[in-house]
Amino acid sequence: MENNPSKKSADEMLGSLKENLSPETIAAAKRGDKKALLESVSEADREKINALLKDKQALSALLKSPEALTLLKLFSGGKNG
Repeated sequence: MENNPSKKSADEMLGSLKENLSPETIAAAKRGDKKALLESVSEADREKINALLKDKQALSALLKSPEALTLLKLFSGGKNG
């Protein structure tokens, strides 16, 4: 069996998400419901998310990371683009 680091990384991230995020949070992310997503996390996490969203440079760097690209693909149902 081929050892695919990207697949392993994606599987680890998905496992971590399942352990650390509620089903409601994951569902809100899949729906693209920012309000419900933000309401489902702690106040401290909400503040971190809002600060990141206001920092264009940090947000751009985050969205270009392999982990973010994998999560975006997972949340979009595996669709490309």
